Amino acid sequence: MGAFLIRRLVQSVVLLLIVTFLTFILIHQAPGGPSILLSPDIPPNEAERISESLGLNDPILVQYVRWLGGMARLNFGNSYQQTRPVTTVIAQRLPPTLILAGASLLVALLVAIPLGILAAVRRNSVFDHVATMLSLFGVAVPVFWYGLMLIIICGVWLRILPSGGLADDPSQFDLVDRVRHLILPTLVLGTTAMAQFTRYMRSGMVAVLQDDYVRTARAKGLAERTVLLRHAFRNALIPVITIVGVVIPRLIGGAAITEKVFSYPGMGSLAVDSAFQRDYPVVMGVTLLVGVAVIAGNLLTDLMYGWVDPRIRVGEGARG
Repeated sequence: MGAFLIRRLVQSVVLLLIVTFLTFILIHQAPGGPSILLSPDIPPNEAERISESLGLNDPILVQYVRWLGGMARLNFGNSYQQTRPVTTVIAQRLPPTLILAGASLLVALLVAIPLGILAAVRRNSVFDHVATMLSLFGVAVPVFWYGLMLIIICGVWLRILPSGGLADDPSQFDLVDRVRHLILPTLVLGTTAMAQFTRYMRSGMVAVLQDDYVRTARAKGLAERTVLLRHAFRNALIPVITIVGVVIPRLIGGAAITEKVFSYPGMGSLAVDSAFQRDYPVVMGVTLLVGVAVIAGNLLTDLMYGWVDPRIRVGEGARG
């Protein structure tokens, strides 16, 4: 176990270096530059002075090594646009995204697991076909269209839920108001994950129900509920756990469209705005955070395998 963790940490560091280096190169090679330098109100000589003070005239490798040195000291520099430390900017936007991602994941799992189990038990029934159609809808529906439709229906026509934002008054904490603003983006962000979990849960349960040990449990006269929950459920969870490890970082870093549609002040909208403004330090900070989330999600998946099925050993899985 210890050797496995050390090996994974080394691989993670190498992967983060590759991801951050490629991101650094791409964002710097994009046409234009930081929006602060493109303002028509700034004289060319002043723009050149600012560019020199920010180190943007240095070679790309020099700038990247300088960024790595700051990262090693947990200093990601200052946002060009907001003139605040990147850690402060991200710390302000991260909690709303974590709340949104956590709520979306929880709702998706609470709906998808029972739905997938019932669809597998009632295989080829009307219920199974309806569950399959809902899963296909969740995977295929464009997020921006889905979000706009919910805003029109629930926020404009019925007026039962807010159409966007974090709260009516973000400066005041009102739990009920925060939850009401969270419902629509949670539904949109969680729908795709729910569709994927349902499909994996159904396929996993269908495969497990055909195994010999399940037939043996039924032959012993065990109740169907006991067979499903005690013998089949944990093994059927393995495919779902695999996809959870992929979905978690996507919920954290890939919620850009959902957050933009609902004007939700999270990491996704921050990443989009910073990319358009060529705010290099913020883009790099978000990239690093998402990379860490991806690696942590995959590591959590490996550790969960051993909990769900004791026959799976983390070290053996790593060698395989």
